[in-house]
Amino acid sequence: MEFKIACWNIRGMNNEFKQNKAIKFIREERLQICAFIESHLKVMMIEMSKQVMLCRIEACQGRVNFFCSFVYASNSGIERRDLWKKLDKQKQFVGVWPWVIVGDFNVTLNINEHSAGGSNATLDMCEFRDTVNLLEVEDIGSNGFFYTWTKSLKSKDCKTLKKLARILVNEEFLRQIPEAYGMFLPYLVSDHSPVVVIFKEDYPRKGRSFRFSNFITEKDGFLDLVKKEWEDSGMGFHMYRLVQNFKKLKKPLNRMSWSNGNLFEKANRLKDKLRRDPEACDKDPYNGELRKEAAKSLNEYIEAAKDEMNLLQQKVKVQWLKEGDRNTAFFHSMLKAQRNKSKVEMICDELGNSYVGDEVAAQFVAHFENFLGKTDPVEPLLNDIFKNILTNEKAAEMVNLVSDDEIKEAMFDIDSNKASGPDGFTSSFFKKA
Repeated sequence: MEFKIACWNIRGMNNEFKQNKAIKFIREERLQICAFIESHLKVMMIEMSKQVMLCRIEACQGRVNFFCSFVYASNSGIERRDLWKKLDKQKQFVGVWPWVIVGDFNVTLNINEHSAGGSNATLDMCEFRDTVNLLEVEDIGSNGFFYTWTKSLKSKDCKTLKKLARILVNEEFLRQIPEAYGMFLPYLVSDHSPVVVIFKEDYPRKGRSFRFSNFITEKDGFLDLVKKEWEDSGMGFHMYRLVQNFKKLKKPLNRMSWSNGNLFEKANRLKDKLRRDPEACDKDPYNGELRKEAAKSLNEYIEAAKDEMNLLQQKVKVQWLKEGDRNTAFFHSMLKAQRNKSKVEMICDELGNSYVGDEVAAQFVAHFENFLGKTDPVEPLLNDIFKNILTNEKAAEMVNLVSDDEIKEAMFDIDSNKASGPDGFTSSFFKKA
């Protein structure tokens, strides 16, 4: 029997016409394996075993970034237990990231997923259900066929149908990609229904937050604009009216900021003009219009350079506020994921014997005891190491409570245009302290 593999670089596989051409190509060439290179997606193979393959999928343009496990479960319930263990390890690896599990599990989850019905769940079904609960995943919303497998397409008397294929996702997947859904297509030439996960391109994107540019406070008309928008304060409590006034100011302030264009390009353009104007004056020193133009260019460049500097100082401070404080939920989530990835689930000794679970720690201890040996307990030498020791009075003084006046004095001492230091304070604060 001939065995064929193929590879085809074809851009834009979300196009239905190209999808049909790709399917026709596979059928006509009778390919066993065909890889389509899609330049809009990055797919990283992480782990592959007999029954499951874990990949990381990222869209080059867009916010789609998730882990995907493709499953082809064994017909044997005993062999499927290896799959359940493998999926549990993959869950630890995925951690807090979005995760979808798609494929043929070769076992139903509930009694009603068999066309003939039944009174009790089998042992295989119970094990599958326990695994789903352990993985903390659930079926995604789907359309198309309910039963994904038929016993025989060719037999007109066959009425056995089961739901063996499914799409399972974790909570983070539902939170980040809420518009994704599944589709179970007609059987066609196979007794299994094709499974498709669809990501809508127009799922809601997070709106950009309002960014106030400090430099526009020095522009003509700023105070008049604020006064005009603030006059009609509306009805309601003071805090509600304050918030509404701030919201009304967003668009006018954005328009004022955008009217100055790209400050960096403007400063470069005026700088080049500032170089050309003196050359023109040098060639025609008695031309008053050229001198006026040169003076005008100088004033415009000074103003643009000042705006550019104010914007850069503001960006530096915002960057610190964004990345300086690492005590965030995102940071701890990433730390948890890294800890799960670093967890050792199985280890082999020098003789090739495998140890799992609680036996792993014992083998580490046994290895280092054999490698380093054991030592007798020694007396602590702290008194010889630490010569200078604070008195109780000095130690108590160092942990005194900070008063509100001291906090206020420190915060008001920070320049509004000065970037914070590594711990949130400026150098002037330390000098004063």
